[in-house]
Amino acid sequence: VNGVINVITKSAKDTQGAYAMGGGGTHEKDMEAARVGGRIGKDLYYRVYGKHFERGANYDPTGQIDDSWRQGRFGFRADWEPGCDDQNVVTITGDHYVGNTDCGIVPTDPTAGMRTTGESLLMRWRHACGEDSNWSLQAFYDNTVFSNSALTQGDKTLDVEFQYRFPLGDRHSLTCGAGFRSVDSLISGGDQFGPFVPTPHFITNYTNQFIQDEITLIEDRLFFTLGCKLEQNPYTGLEYQPTARLLYASDRKHAAWGAISRAVRTPARAEEQATFTIGPIVPDVYFRDYPNDNLSSEAMFAYEIGYREQTTENLSWDVTAFYNVYEQLITPQMGIPFVEFVPPPPHLIIPAPYGNAPGADTCGVELSGNYAVSRRWSVYCQYTFFHINVNNDPDGYYVGNDPCNQVYLRSSWDLRDDVHFDLMARYVDRLSAYDVSDYISMDLRLGWRPRKQLELAVVGQNLLQEYHWEYFTEGIVPATEVPRGVYGTLTWRR
Repeated sequence: VNGVINVITKSAKDTQGAYAMGGGGTHEKDMEAARVGGRIGKDLYYRVYGKHFERGANYDPTGQIDDSWRQGRFGFRADWEPGCDDQNVVTITGDHYVGNTDCGIVPTDPTAGMRTTGESLLMRWRHACGEDSNWSLQAFYDNTVFSNSALTQGDKTLDVEFQYRFPLGDRHSLTCGAGFRSVDSLISGGDQFGPFVPTPHFITNYTNQFIQDEITLIEDRLFFTLGCKLEQNPYTGLEYQPTARLLYASDRKHAAWGAISRAVRTPARAEEQATFTIGPIVPDVYFRDYPNDNLSSEAMFAYEIGYREQTTENLSWDVTAFYNVYEQLITPQMGIPFVEFVPPPPHLIIPAPYGNAPGADTCGVELSGNYAVSRRWSVYCQYTFFHINVNNDPDGYYVGNDPCNQVYLRSSWDLRDDVHFDLMARYVDRLSAYDVSDYISMDLRLGWRPRKQLELAVVGQNLLQEYHWEYFTEGIVPATEVPRGVYGTLTWRR
């Protein structure tokens, strides 16, 4: 509930020609990708692609965990613009993938790997009714299967959405729509020491309706946006998510805004139906999460203010402050321990059924800036401060789950017209709940284009330490340390 994921992909019209890339190194062991784009007639553009990668295992001090990762996929995209007038655009995309991921995550079998396969198909029709009016109809189908030595889970998802944008008078711009999603899930296998679901086959259906109105209060200066989304889900019924946002732009170089929103996270199937045993946290002692089919949705009330300024032609910056209030957080609730004798030897179970906790609040500040040092060199930096207060958390465990301070720096420098040097560095504060120290990490990339179509690059990752912790889960499956790595790539475009 803390953000929006916005995935932007290029039209097949913008990826014509051929592309091929290959490389490898110490941690990023192997990577290949190829793409071909073309046109059929005057109004149909397409591209087909294939890619593969193999990533080595992170460093495990115990020598027991192998979390290497490999995957291959291929797919296509087609964009049809009948009449070549941009009034209608029909898009079809599809892909298929297979790989082995997240090795070593099964508590009872640390050497087990997870095999992932899947395919998806998306179709979208966009129609422009006028300069300020358009609608789109989108449908997609996704089939994903995860399997390891303990269980197999397959999810088939069908999603349909319609969206319509149109002006209403001189001051209102409305966007409205509706959607439907159905998830057909099948979980087989599992036992009391792994994920166990008493109802293997389960179908969940969701419907939603949404509307948003952007109101111009003062032309080119003051805008007020109101919106709301209603969603019907099988766990908690009808949920509402309203938002209100005010934006004031004194001129083209200065803008200030404020917003109030409500968002929800509905219970997941695992929290409603699955039993999961974790451990041993110490010899013969386990945690066991129990489901609860009477959970309420988590709710967040978000308050945000911000300011953005283009100080000079080369410098821009913005700052945002936020305060979030969470209610009915879904967390395991500790119960009375008991002894279990099957399977032997006798072991202690600490039950932790899911329930709705009192809540929490978070606050923070995000500051970022862009500076063009010269025509060839630009720098971006960002600082984030974050604080959390959890009700009924006397030991401060949940407070230590997140870093209090983070700093990010990115530098892009064209040393010459054919030589490019990039630097990315970050500082992350400590995680006191997991005894993870703060760290500074830096990546470097040097690229050279001896010809317009050809580029050679060398990349160094996490260069400041041989290994460093970023996360740790003691007693379940120990997290691995992120290693230093170097790899090279060769890229060709036509």
